Amino acid sequence: MSPRAHVVTEQHILDDQRDSAEKLGTTGSGIGPCYSDKASRVGMRADSILPPERLWDEQLSGEILCEGAQGIWLDLDWGNYPYVTSSTTLPYGACSLGFPTQKIRRIYGAAKIYDTRSGVDPDFPDTLLDDPVLARIGEVGDEYGVTTGRRRKVKWLDLPKLVHSINMTGTTHVIISKCDVLEEVGEFRLQEQGRVIEFRAFSDMRLRIKRKILAQCPLVSKVLFSQSAASV
Repeated sequence: MSPRAHVVTEQHILDDQRDSAEKLGTTGSGIGPCYSDKASRVGMRADSILPPERLWDEQLSGEILCEGAQGIWLDLDWGNYPYVTSSTTLPYGACSLGFPTQKIRRIYGAAKIYDTRSGVDPDFPDTLLDDPVLARIGEVGDEYGVTTGRRRKVKWLDLPKLVHSINMTGTTHVIISKCDVLEEVGEFRLQEQGRVIEFRAFSDMRLRIKRKILAQCPLVSKVLFSQSAASV
């Protein structure tokens, strides 16, 4: 464990469950209050409570793969504030591990073929749960929150928003998953500028997504779809 890691306490969990879990749809696991203490410079770090043998050497070397948590649009700065997570979710957050941005060679951006949201967010109203097609997609895709088990709200893929997130993050390799879910449900739609576009087959939808990404995202070198591993 890094000696600089901040520790979530029982009080953090209680505060989160009391103040934010219902109002903002947080997991109630204390992350937000822990970040608040960190920003207020009153947080408790691992090096203050753990023996040295439990802490790791901060010298990084070799090939390192950093995995981001949460989605781009849950970012504390760029998301639909205040319905966001407590930290940055953009790739530059990886540099907090202690290496310069020049060392980042590839950025893999993972997206679903449809949009989902767990918790409270006006951009994902509860009425989405009443749409039979979207509800079916959520059922086939097993769309439930990993931590809370809450049913996720499903929307059609917002393609311009996906393009925006790819460019904002400097993504070089785009990986779009859950394509088999739409195949099983038999519905192929996406959103562009608030308009829902329907396709006769997934191949048509896939082609439109590829063309849009490659035309508008100059840093992308490859687009992968989970359904057929088709790539460009």
